[in-house]
Amino acid sequence: MSEQPDFDFSLATFFVVEDDKTSQLFASKILKKLGVSMMSFASNGAEALDQIDDAEIPADVMLVDLHMPEMDGVEFLRNLADRGFPNRIILLSAADEITTQTAESLAAYRGLNILGRIAKPLTIEGLRDILIQPE
Repeated sequence: MSEQPDFDFSLATFFVVEDDKTSQLFASKILKKLGVSMMSFASNGAEALDQIDDAEIPADVMLVDLHMPEMDGVEFLRNLADRGFPNRIILLSAADEITTQTAESLAAYRGLNILGRIAKPLTIEGLRDILIQPE
């Protein structure tokens, strides 16, 4: 995992790519508790790519589910790599360890800035552990 010692949740923009509406709502509540005010959501990889292509400035941190309809997380990550997406990515999945580890390795190999992975459900501690490293 990359070290992010000066991460400030209140200044960061988050983009959550998650098909489950309840999980989106849960992520929104967690991000708000951490002080995040700028966040957006997409329900699958295709929708997320449309939003990324339309955005002037990409999100600072992207939370990506691996299992979604239309375009799953692995295909979405391939597309992000093809676009040269520069910012931080955290994988969020209920998939088994081997599947998430493989997705993380493939994405990192393709040059994406994968900070780590969080097993669902998303938690405040999980985000903090990845984004804020002790000095």
